[in-house]
Amino acid sequence: MKQKWHSLSTATKGLLAGGASAVFLTAYLVTNKYIYNTYDISALQYSLIFAIAGGLFGGLSLTRNMNSRIFAEVKKDVWMFVVLSLASFIAVGLLVIGQRYTTSVNASLIGTTTILTTMFFSAVMMHEHITKRQKLWVVMLFIGMYVGIVGLHRIHISRGDTIILSSEIIFGFVNVLSRKMMRKHGSLIVPNMRLVLAACFAILCSIFFVRNWVVIGQLWPWALVAGMFYWLCMKTFATSVHLINANHAIVLVNSQVVITALAGVLLLGEQYSWEKFIGSVIVLTSIYYITWKRRG
Repeated sequence: MKQKWHSLSTATKGLLAGGASAVFLTAYLVTNKYIYNTYDISALQYSLIFAIAGGLFGGLSLTRNMNSRIFAEVKKDVWMFVVLSLASFIAVGLLVIGQRYTTSVNASLIGTTTILTTMFFSAVMMHEHITKRQKLWVVMLFIGMYVGIVGLHRIHISRGDTIILSSEIIFGFVNVLSRKMMRKHGSLIVPNMRLVLAACFAILCSIFFVRNWVVIGQLWPWALVAGMFYWLCMKTFATSVHLINANHAIVLVNSQVVITALAGVLLLGEQYSWEKFIGSVIVLTSIYYITWKRRG
């Protein structure tokens, strides 16, 4: 298997990694929703358990690859890692909490707004220019998201949709800061450190907020599965960004709106409509032109 992987071109590896990140993103969204549908657990308690589970896999990966030189480099920027991990912890927590009150299909559609918040923070923190054409397709993306979630009716966004939308604002900041830090520390260390430190925050919070230990003992295997998919999603996305570029990787990972829709209907029995399909098509088309057609 390793020989076949190494024989592939860099572009092919990047495309495969980006496609895998979309599958893993769908996998942890669907697993989270399955847990909410099956177990009587509060959104806050499960969000903490999910963060801890993801941190376990990040820690195992760090243990295998950490050495004294890397540790010294990380130590120099320890407060940047703390800020990144705390913001990531809050963003992921809001995402998982929001899933308690909406469908996995809606969560996947709203998740695409990360590209907009990432563009905003890129402009603020990295002084990247947003073209007129990109602004036009940003409007189209919002139209597609509206059609996919609300349909052709009066606006009615659930509490879960609102919570997830707020998480995407923080994710935009996290994505840009991660990109800046990966230029210095690489695509292996930053995602794993982000997971490990976020898990530390979750452990501290669990002392005060986790009470339902019996249910947690029952759902823990599923939480580990969800945490593993979350870690794999971050790992493969970072690999895709490293091998091709961030714009192509974002398009690939956001193809999850189609995969999540199929998984939500087939595995969770969620409702799907032609409005959600049209909205998803508009969203994917908008992402393509926002990220690939940068010259306006």
